[in-house]
Amino acid sequence: MHTHQQPGFVLFAVIVLAGNIASASAQTTWFVDQAACPGPGTGTVPNPFCVIQDGIDAAANGDEVVVADGTYGGNGNTNLNFGGRLITLRSASGDPTLCTILCEFGIPGFLFNTAETNAAVVAGITIEGCGAA
Repeated sequence: MHTHQQPGFVLFAVIVLAGNIASASAQTTWFVDQAACPGPGTGTVPNPFCVIQDGIDAAANGDEVVVADGTYGGNGNTNLNFGGRLITLRSASGDPTLCTILCEFGIPGFLFNTAETNAAVVAGITIEGCGAA
């Protein structure tokens, strides 16, 4: 006995499944450069965010925030809160001697207090003068 399937239905199911897989693995890279100040920017290469916290706030789990080399301090660049996001924050060059977060008055550099795991990463950045939260 020969059965007949509707080819359109099978094709539709494959396309839906493939679309769901692609969206689940999508990753966005957000860019920060203090040279873009006063900003605020959109986080793209031609229009980066002005402060690091804006990049973190735009990111979702699995995203990456790339910070241009330089020294970052003050509001929006210290006391940084990942807000539970499992993201990577890294310097553009990967060289921690070229990218620094400089705190004043013992302000924390980062707050990891919202269920972040070791999947929340800070790489290639020197943190100086910061207090503990």
